Amino acid sequence: MTPGPVTAFVSYSHRDAREQAELRTHLAALESEGCLKLWSDDRILAGTDWAPRISENLESARLVLVLLSPDYLASAPCGRELARSLELRASRGAQLVPIVLKPCDWQRTPLGRIQAGWGRSSDPPLADLPPGEPRDLAFQAIVTRLRSVLRDLGAGVTADEGFDLDLAPFDLDAHRR
Repeated sequence: MTPGPVTAFVSYSHRDAREQAELRTHLAALESEGCLKLWSDDRILAGTDWAPRISENLESARLVLVLLSPDYLASAPCGRELARSLELRASRGAQLVPIVLKPCDWQRTPLGRIQAGWGRSSDPPLADLPPGEPRDLAFQAIVTRLRSVLRDLGAGVTADEGFDLDLAPFDLDAHRR
């Protein structure tokens, strides 16, 4: 039997909607492969009671992508999503992956002890990268790192041949040469 997709909840501030949409575009290949099913609140239809939809999708997620920025850290609704995500991590092993969009003091939050999918010491904040190839390469590094997470979660994902960006730091200067 082929493993099904890993359900992923995207927790983000609406002020970071552009970056969330950009990430979703880069993750589309993983969705097309059938190993990832993304959900974020921009999928809620007009006229729908949004609070229960957010709650049911967060509760059922095996993976939570936390898109960090100052706006995220300042948002009470995002804080509630983060607190519940941490509870789900402790109670049933939901996987949390922080992705640093903009410089912020995220290391002083409970996420500071969790390995980031983007935001490691060698990773520049995504917002600091210019449009085009450097930014696309950064998003590709995130996809590759998430591919490893999905493989660990049993999504039937194959490893990228020849290199493992999950272990390699992102070197923007190397990509500019």
